[in-house]
Amino acid sequence: MFVGIAFYIVSAFLVYFDCKRYTVPNELVMVLLLFVVVFGLLDSSLGLSSLVLPVFLVLVFWLVSMTRLGYVGGGDIKYLLVTAIYLEPLVFALFLVLSGVLQLLFLVFYKKIKKRRFAPMIPAMVLAVALSEIAYKIGVYPL
Repeated sequence: MFVGIAFYIVSAFLVYFDCKRYTVPNELVMVLLLFVVVFGLLDSSLGLSSLVLPVFLVLVFWLVSMTRLGYVGGGDIKYLLVTAIYLEPLVFALFLVLSGVLQLLFLVFYKKIKKRRFAPMIPAMVLAVALSEIAYKIGVYPL
């Protein structure tokens, strides 16, 4: 319970910084990681999969960054890794799909409608986390 509250409070600060400055402070991500790990251990909600998935994601993003297939900011990757620890693996799969769709919508909105060069991605990711958790808790996902 406390891990969810801490996650969303710190995520709200990350959304603010990403929307205003298009940066994600490393200090806030580290605080978020600390809260997720400490409260996750206290709530007994962290398992082995909570630690294996982020290592796998680091390898995937390292490969993507080496091939220069696309551009994803460092803050987005760090937030994604903390989210991989926070969410259960089954919920994380839904998060990835929702996050991709929401980020596409954010990109279209910021580039075409607001005529901005950059679009903040943390708000879309936080919204995807919330929607994934809601879908899982009310029993919509998995079917």
